Amino acid sequence: MVDRRITTALPLDQAAAKLGLTTDDLHEQWRSGKIPGFSRDGQVFICLTERAAAGSSRSAPDAAASVDQGGLSTIVDMQREELDRLRGEVDRLNERTDFLLKMQEREQVLRQQLQGTIDRMVERLGTPTAPAAPASADTGLLTSRLYEVENRFSLLKSAVLQLLTVIERRSA
Repeated sequence: MVDRRITTALPLDQAAAKLGLTTDDLHEQWRSGKIPGFSRDGQVFICLTERAAAGSSRSAPDAAASVDQGGLSTIVDMQREELDRLRGEVDRLNERTDFLLKMQEREQVLRQQLQGTIDRMVERLGTPTAPAAPASADTGLLTSRLYEVENRFSLLKSAVLQLLTVIERRSA
């Protein structure tokens, strides 16, 4: 006759000690389905009745006979809880992945916009041409062109910095 007492879930090593079996033998019995149990967070638990958990050494078939229907429903309930938790984790990770993909797409669009803006600024400001070899009389002209190029460079530099600031604010 099957024992109908309350079922207890013990870690594999404790259950093996209670049943007088090695952990390897008990683990193999569990994997083959001869003894009910479950795995949670990487640890194996064996389900035994109170009598089996408190009792003496017995063989694996005796331990399997000591598990009642209530113990099996407890195992099923625990596995359902674990399944629900894992499904929730999968949903959370899928949402996070979707968010990261959207952020990556947004970053690519902003980079393209930035590159377009830089290209337009370069076109508008023009590319500086190399000056001809200066003669001593052209020193004033050379100095004025140098100031003009420096001014263009500083305008371009400040515009790029402003653009980067705007992009960083949008990203934040």
